[in-house]
Amino acid sequence: MAVPGVSPGHGEVREALRSIVADPDYGVEALSSRRAMESLLKDLLPDKPRDAAILVAAAEHGIAARLRERVGQEGMDAGTAIRLVAAMFAKATAFTPEACEWAVTELAVAQRMDVTAAPPTLGRPAAPLPSAVTTPPPGVTVPPSGITVPPPAAAAHDDRATLPGEETAVAPRPIVTPPGYGSTAFPAPPAQQPRRRAVWYVVAGAAAVAIAAGAIVALHKSPLPTPVIALTVASPINPVDGNVYVEYQDRGYSTASITATVTNGAKGEVAELTGQQFPFTRPPAVIKSAGITGQHQRVTFRFSPSLESRLRIVILPSAGASKPLAESPVRTVYVTLIGRYKYIKNTCTRPKCYVTIRVQVPVPHAALQPESAKHVDFYWGINLVASGPEPAAPSTLYLESQITTSEPTVVGSDKYQFTVPIRFTVGQDAYHWRWNICTQANVSADGIGLPGNGQCGSAKISAANPGYLGSLAG
Repeated sequence: MAVPGVSPGHGEVREALRSIVADPDYGVEALSSRRAMESLLKDLLPDKPRDAAILVAAAEHGIAARLRERVGQEGMDAGTAIRLVAAMFAKATAFTPEACEWAVTELAVAQRMDVTAAPPTLGRPAAPLPSAVTTPPPGVTVPPSGITVPPPAAAAHDDRATLPGEETAVAPRPIVTPPGYGSTAFPAPPAQQPRRRAVWYVVAGAAAVAIAAGAIVALHKSPLPTPVIALTVASPINPVDGNVYVEYQDRGYSTASITATVTNGAKGEVAELTGQQFPFTRPPAVIKSAGITGQHQRVTFRFSPSLESRLRIVILPSAGASKPLAESPVRTVYVTLIGRYKYIKNTCTRPKCYVTIRVQVPVPHAALQPESAKHVDFYWGINLVASGPEPAAPSTLYLESQITTSEPTVVGSDKYQFTVPIRFTVGQDAYHWRWNICTQANVSADGIGLPGNGQCGSAKISAANPGYLGSLAG
């Protein structure tokens, strides 16, 4: 499961966690499973029992899931989420606060969260954990953050690991719930006993006038205020130029959250999520619905689109009604592709190395033909040193015209694959190499990718943080 080209030391911990997340048999859920982490880290970190121990304890306490909850559902920035979750972890265990911050940061990086806003102690390369680490007490149950509509089951996944590259997962903050509303009325004055017949007639006449006036007021009563919808859309990945997107069939990154904060609602009304999918030739269809139970309510829907989708939330007076009381603005969620790779050959009989990578790309059937026909750009970088330990990873990758991929082969109705043969010379030097791939997106043609031009096709890209490349990227 280990990926070639890994730095020594605590870089092994980071690569081990990333390989667990990338493995379709485990994914991000394994980070919160004590049994899975004990088994996997025993093989991945055999020489780092203290590092493994705190990560297993973090799994027992659901630290990775709590991070996703803070960032993905509550809209908290990663730096703040790391500080809060690390403090909770330290309070619940016997580990030092520094060790807890280190572990929580590594779990955030493994889940592709943006840790650039983390405190300085978290931004440094991980230092060895303190030796005085004891076994933590039994775990503390972390209550899940509820939503009105429960998330769907995770999509079926391919059996390949996620391509290299850095992504982040910070969602916008949800709207803060404002106070509720209410009303009150003045009590009616007590009735007076009539003193004589004439007075009784006067009172009766006044009562008749009051009843008539009340009827007129009732007939001219103002209608209930129109519901108002404040809409937010987010995904576990940072938006690009304000565009929210997900990765097709990528566990943990394929679902967007659409949240409506409804004001002036009434019990019995219904919120519906409607959507149109590329190429937008059909009318909007109802995706999900939820009942309104009060004057002020927040409703969250989770949706995994296959192609670019335009979404809206409407409020109906009742289930099955055709005319909405209110409609939100339309928001768009875009879709990109992510390849799964496997080394089918990886030998380095000095002075030359021979590597063959097989890449499988899940893609919606409607876009399979145009996406599989695209040219794949391959980026490569290598550092060599004549003596000493393994060099640092290259910081820049360069577009390689000499390295070409095989002709793509369609696999089933929603996947294609190709291979990348690589041959390079290292002599007797120590080395460290990295690679990435991409295809140029054209969202208006097949509903895959984001508007505008990505970095795919540029002469060089950043190895650690290439940004948005195109419709297929690591």
